[in-house]
Amino acid sequence: MLRSLLLHALGTLSVFFIAGCSNTKYLPEGSYLYTGAAVKVEVDGEMPNRSKVLEGLNSVITPQPNASFLGMRPSLWFYHKAGEPEKDKGIRYWVRNKLGEPPVLLENVAPARVKNLMENRLNNSGYFHGTVEHRVDSADKKATITYIAKVNKPFTIASVNYPAEKNRLTRAIATLKDETLLVEGQPYDLDVLKEERARIDYALKNKGYYNFNQDFLLFRIDSAKGNHTLDVNMYIKEEVPAEGRRTYKLRNVYLNADDRTFNDNFEPDTVKYGPFYYFPNPEQEFRPRALMYNNFLVPDSLYRRFNHERTINRLMGMGAFRFVNITYRDAGSSDGSGLLDAYINMNTAPKKSLRLEVQGVSKSNNFVGPGLQASFTNRNAFGGGERLTVNVTGNYEVQVLGGGQTGLTSYEIGAETQLQVFRIISPFPFNNESSRFVPSTRFKIGYNLLNRVQLFQMQSFNFLYGYQWQTSARVQHELNPVNLNYVMLSRISPEFEEILQRDAFLRRSFEEQFILGSGYSYTYNTQLDVNRTRRDNFYFKGSVDVSGNVMQAIQNTINEEEATPDNPNQIFSLPYSQFSRFDVDFRYFYKVGSGGSKIASRLRVGVGLPYGNSLTMPYVKQFFIGGPNSIRAFRARSLGPGAYAVADSARNFFVDQVGDMLLEGNLEYRFDIVSVLKGAIFLDGGNIWLVNENEDRPEGVFNWNRFYNEIAVGTGFGLRVDVDFFVIRLDLGFPLRKPWLEESNRWVVRDIDFGSGNWRRNNLVINIAIGYPF
Repeated sequence: MLRSLLLHALGTLSVFFIAGCSNTKYLPEGSYLYTGAAVKVEVDGEMPNRSKVLEGLNSVITPQPNASFLGMRPSLWFYHKAGEPEKDKGIRYWVRNKLGEPPVLLENVAPARVKNLMENRLNNSGYFHGTVEHRVDSADKKATITYIAKVNKPFTIASVNYPAEKNRLTRAIATLKDETLLVEGQPYDLDVLKEERARIDYALKNKGYYNFNQDFLLFRIDSAKGNHTLDVNMYIKEEVPAEGRRTYKLRNVYLNADDRTFNDNFEPDTVKYGPFYYFPNPEQEFRPRALMYNNFLVPDSLYRRFNHERTINRLMGMGAFRFVNITYRDAGSSDGSGLLDAYINMNTAPKKSLRLEVQGVSKSNNFVGPGLQASFTNRNAFGGGERLTVNVTGNYEVQVLGGGQTGLTSYEIGAETQLQVFRIISPFPFNNESSRFVPSTRFKIGYNLLNRVQLFQMQSFNFLYGYQWQTSARVQHELNPVNLNYVMLSRISPEFEEILQRDAFLRRSFEEQFILGSGYSYTYNTQLDVNRTRRDNFYFKGSVDVSGNVMQAIQNTINEEEATPDNPNQIFSLPYSQFSRFDVDFRYFYKVGSGGSKIASRLRVGVGLPYGNSLTMPYVKQFFIGGPNSIRAFRARSLGPGAYAVADSARNFFVDQVGDMLLEGNLEYRFDIVSVLKGAIFLDGGNIWLVNENEDRPEGVFNWNRFYNEIAVGTGFGLRVDVDFFVIRLDLGFPLRKPWLEESNRWVVRDIDFGSGNWRRNNLVINIAIGYPF
């Protein structure tokens, strides 16, 4: 029933989109619908900064045309169909003003204004004599504009001259020349001059020039040399006040956690802690030492802007404060330097919070059921800003429409406690003081019970001790020296026992064992940059997990006989796993056009290598594929390994398909439809494989000569409700290639038949999820 309702909804939306093709009939007589503009550049000679110039020219084009999707304009269709509402409320008003948008007509465009802005952009990019013309092309009551920029050779920088070294300030500026952004031979660019001025201003503030301002710096351009070259000369305004030429030191530093900002009438209780003054919050007291660890403003030190920003970022990174700001007061002067009193104001967040989340789950593998998650957070558990989080989860599932497996039930109960301390607790030295971002140490302990009622009951215990830190806004590291897991089957049904007896690979995966692990991950993410103007973004995460190596090395020095999977070393009378696991996730995002459209892509590669004590990877460490965040045309954990053919009656079974290697690629085109409703068309491919031969899973092992012929491929389209702070996603996928079929019949494109109920039942997979898939 759910599937038919969703298909009906998608069909209804398709009707709207088709109807949205024709909107020009509603236009007034003699009016044209403005459908966008293009920019062409005609250049006499080379154009070294062509892409940046084009981006600047496109950025000043206004207005934006009505949003379109595959040539259709559904928002415009909603606007016309709703008509003029009689009052400022009701369904008609909501449809017209929320789902719809008024037509953008050619008469709304001011080409002369756009041309002036473009010529100004050309001047700013070094094309001082460039001109812009425009052409209007119209047909079928639609019109586009083409802007033609005609430019010659750009002016380039011949020399860069800084102020003569006459005093302390000019000598400080002279020390910054080696890192200049102004490069001789490069085209003149006003934006680069502004960036250079801001760079010098920031560098001076890190040298104690608290009252210096970038507006005190001027550039004068001299083009007298000719030959399209110019000299760039930097000057300091003569009217710079004395305080702008003076360096400053910090006299007193006050840390205020009292939620009240300092003013003349505020006289809180003061605690002296070393050279600092601390004003505690009577309702939520912090140990001064914990705050000092993330404070870098020290009395009798030179004022540095970097220390100012680092203190704010680190204190905010603790999560215990709503906001942090720092103000300064002039405290006179000493020895020719100014003195400042620094006031660090911290507004505390609520100490405790409780969140309860109830979910109704309908999975693509025909399991449905409710879920419950409760989370308790204490943001200042022990007076040092430590964050204590306790999570309790519970899920119940029953399989419906599952053929012979209908009625299978499962429930899962989990509890996890995590303590995050915002400093590095380590027996070894760790220097992270130069980072703007607060490091943290994590301790986590958890328990999970998975009861698949007709088959087995699995319990797992885990303990983690690790660190998280950032070296820049883009780069994050996570190191977990200790990551222990203990997994055991506490109950096995006769039916599942029979399955394990038939499948040695599965039996080894479920063996009771310890995982004595350690891990490290490196993340590089340009999506976290602020004020980005580039169209593309990158995300990379590489991680490695190892287990059992240290214990194995110790025991091998004691035992005469080397351990094997058939005669493994043990700890507490139980075998432990030995493996190395590598996982790489690379994503690339490219913005298309001026709207919200983008191309999103992902490549993921994973390899797990069991050795020594182990013949197979532990079940909880193996790879799986398929599902709402993977290959969406196939149900979760139902693919592979390799060309291994799982009986159709077992594809919805509780026992998941897992492997030691993973290769997956995803390509998705995301676009705006109307308001908060977004769309996507996607193509996914990949599979999992085994490292070692397994007679119970024929054709499941990875082979360089045939792996490319065992790739599963699926496609589909989806809808997203994106309201910034959360995304509800619906994806409808169907397979294009099934690797378990005969090699000559694996491409199933010719079998696609949306009109066939039997085809839809066996091939369409609906995924409902929160957030984007990647």
